[in-house]
Amino acid sequence: MMKRVVAMLAALLSLTAMPAMAGKKETKAERQARWAAERAVRVVSEAVQVEGCKLIGPVEGKGYRNVWTGEIDESQAFRGLQSATYRVKGNTALIVTFSPGDARTGANAIYRGEAYLCPPAPAQDPTPTPAPAPEPTPIPLPQGGE
Repeated sequence: MMKRVVAMLAALLSLTAMPAMAGKKETKAERQARWAAERAVRVVSEAVQVEGCKLIGPVEGKGYRNVWTGEIDESQAFRGLQSATYRVKGNTALIVTFSPGDARTGANAIYRGEAYLCPPAPAQDPTPTPAPAPEPTPIPLPQGGE
């Protein structure tokens, strides 16, 4: 029994010491930004936007009726579609159908789609190209006498 306790404590100490060994501890904002970038799932509605991507499979997101207001939460269905795509290791979801649900009958809002794995978009140049300067328009001079 004592050996097991010592082994568990050693494992816990090694886990808590890992960030200190790495040098700089990651801040909460950095951790949230990294997590959001890893979980980024793009949702598109046109099939041309997923050309050249690998189809993974069907995904679905459901939005349920709010008990207090009786309204259907469509944003919950949208986030569910993104989460389902992320769970199957996809980075793009193509919306195939959407049924908005009905608060009177209790039907759920459902996004159905397909998960795709698309290559990363090329990095854009952070400095925008300046617009060309407009050419001055000549002012017509009055004709005739002064």
